[in-house]
Amino acid sequence: AEDGIRDDLVTGVQTCALPISCLSGAPLRLLAPHQLFKLNAPLLRLWAEVLRQLPDAELVLLRSSLTPANQAPLAQRLRQCGLDLSRVRMERPPGDEHGYLEAIARCDLMLDAWPHNGHTTACEALWMGLPVITLQGDRPCGRLAASVLSALGRRDWIARDERAYVQTV
Repeated sequence: AEDGIRDDLVTGVQTCALPISCLSGAPLRLLAPHQLFKLNAPLLRLWAEVLRQLPDAELVLLRSSLTPANQAPLAQRLRQCGLDLSRVRMERPPGDEHGYLEAIARCDLMLDAWPHNGHTTACEALWMGLPVITLQGDRPCGRLAASVLSALGRRDWIARDERAYVQTV
């Protein structure tokens, strides 16, 4: 396209249909590909509420830093914040960029981090055809995904508060 935006990408994002897992009977896979420092207690409690509202969903934490040494303390934090570990998958993507993007594509929807939003991760998820649900923050680092979604015409994927975030998912 003349403006540098891939029409096939924007069209794919704007016309998302039912997630593949809904059609196959598999659990809805909610992607969270965030740096581990972004996984704060309020965010984890919010994701626990999302999972309570979606009993057939699972949370997929996808990060190369999810080494065995990091998984045990993270599992403890997840449990403390009310997440059912039987519904959480901690996955390390294959070593190259293509493997990472393929791992994203096996998910159905991305849950953005808060108050420090994703930017590159949100763009990668959108590129792979996943809707991205974000909670717009009050500072620039908390508005990155909202900015991208606004530019794509997907303001309906931007929540203004925690209750709306859960409802939007």
